[in-house]
Amino acid sequence: MLVCIYLLALLTMSAVAEKDEAKTALDIDSERVVRDAVYYEEAATFSKRELPGASMLVVPERLQKVYKEHPEAVVDLLLKIMEGANPRESVLAAGYAMSLLKGPARGAVCVENFEAKKYDSLDKDWRVTPRKHWIGRVLELRKK
Repeated sequence: MLVCIYLLALLTMSAVAEKDEAKTALDIDSERVVRDAVYYEEAATFSKRELPGASMLVVPERLQKVYKEHPEAVVDLLLKIMEGANPRESVLAAGYAMSLLKGPARGAVCVENFEAKKYDSLDKDWRVTPRKHWIGRVLELRKK
C-alpha cells in the first residue's frame, strides 16, 4: 500500500513538472512569432502627449501575447538573438526584451541610440560593446 501511495505521489509530481515545463516552453508557432517580430519588423517608436520627449518602443501585439503566456522562454529566445544576430536585429531584440521587462520607454533607448558600425566595438563609457551592454542589462532586469 505504501508503495502505491509513493508511486502515485511520484506520478503526480511528474505531471505537475511537465505541465510547468509546457507552460514555459515555446512551441514552434510561438517561437516564430518572436523571431518574426525581430527579423521582419522595423523598430518603431512613438511619444505620448502626456510625456513629451519620452519615446516608447512599439512591441508587436502578437509578441506581447506570447510573452504573457511564456515570459521566461520569450526573454531566453530574445537573448539568444541578441547574442548572435546582426546588429540591427540584435538591438531590436534588446529593445523588445527591455520593453517587455520594464516598459516601452526602456526599449526605445536601445533602438534610438543605435549605430550599426559601433554595435560590436568597445564603448569607452560602458567598457564593453553595446551588444554586451544590452545583454547585461536584460539579464539584470530579468533577475528583478
